[in-house]
Amino acid sequence: MIARFATLLLLALAVGNAGAASFDCAKASSYSEIEICRDGYLSKLDSMLATEYRNTQQVSRDQVALRDSQRQWIAERDQCASQTCLNQKMSDRIYALQVYAQTEREQIQAAEFQHQQAELIAAEEVRQQEAARQAQMRAQQQAEAAARQAASEAQRVPTAPTQYQVPSTGYTSQPTAQPVEVRSKTLWDRFIEGPAWKYTLVVLIVLVLIAIALHRKEEMTVYIDYTDAAVTNVLPLVGLVAYGLLSWLEVPSPAPKIVFIAAVVLAGLFTAYTAYIANDAGWKVLLSFIAKVSLVSVFYLLMAILFASMLSTKYKDETRAQAEARNRRAHRAASVQIGLLASGYTFLTHWLCRYGEFSSLSDCLAYEHDEVEAKM
Repeated sequence: MIARFATLLLLALAVGNAGAASFDCAKASSYSEIEICRDGYLSKLDSMLATEYRNTQQVSRDQVALRDSQRQWIAERDQCASQTCLNQKMSDRIYALQVYAQTEREQIQAAEFQHQQAELIAAEEVRQQEAARQAQMRAQQQAEAAARQAASEAQRVPTAPTQYQVPSTGYTSQPTAQPVEVRSKTLWDRFIEGPAWKYTLVVLIVLVLIAIALHRKEEMTVYIDYTDAAVTNVLPLVGLVAYGLLSWLEVPSPAPKIVFIAAVVLAGLFTAYTAYIANDAGWKVLLSFIAKVSLVSVFYLLMAILFASMLSTKYKDETRAQAEARNRRAHRAASVQIGLLASGYTFLTHWLCRYGEFSSLSDCLAYEHDEVEAKM
């Protein structure tokens, strides 16, 4: 059903864009221009080529050479006598313009980077010269102060010793207490110890509730389908399992951590991309991403707390039998809570899927927001 709809949608786009050529079709004279104006696909391809040519002009550093190459290509295109030739020529030209534009951008970036490096080197040299000058001035001032002190001591008249010496008391002065260095708190310490984390939690809850409400009103999309929800939720778990397995196999560090971080980053990128393709406004994309990340994070945090509560413990005043009985009760309660949490989260995830079906990963990533109204 989905493939059939995609085929119809592509045909509709081709017919709707039949007059989208980059030139005036009323003045078409050559075979290639006539075919481009007549055929919707070639017309769409010509419009894409014109857009790519304009984008290339914006980054080209040799506009004359670019125009000459475009004119030469047009002359080659006009030699075509079939739609297959036109399709090949135009596709090759689009790719060539993309490669040319990318090369120009990279060269511009390289030139800017070299300029920035030169400025940094010059600034560092100035800083070093200024530091050397300051150090020289301080050394000169210290030398002048030492000379003045030596001259003052040489001119001082020694006083006669007193006849009676004060007996020593036997006590020595106590050394001055050194100030205790107080470590300044980091931003994270202030965030945890203050009320900021509470405000953040309240804001996230409100945003998630807004996202759920808009999703149910079909004004935005949280999860596209079961595939979107499964990949988003399972990728962090896969990374955690891989981390535990690699650690158990004693794979040298930091390989297990890198694998886990890669899985989490991949899940974040997948979440951001599906939120982007499933919504038609930037704030909806951000709201969908926040809702997904918040729900997954809270679910795994609660699961971690429940699994931690299943660890066997023994209090100081307990006997071994009492500790085992208490741990068994805690294990049963935690197992029930884990099952309820997993079931509830699964139901919530199902409820937040726009389509109640599994699709291939490629179909999920090729989803377009404009398909929503057509499928409804």
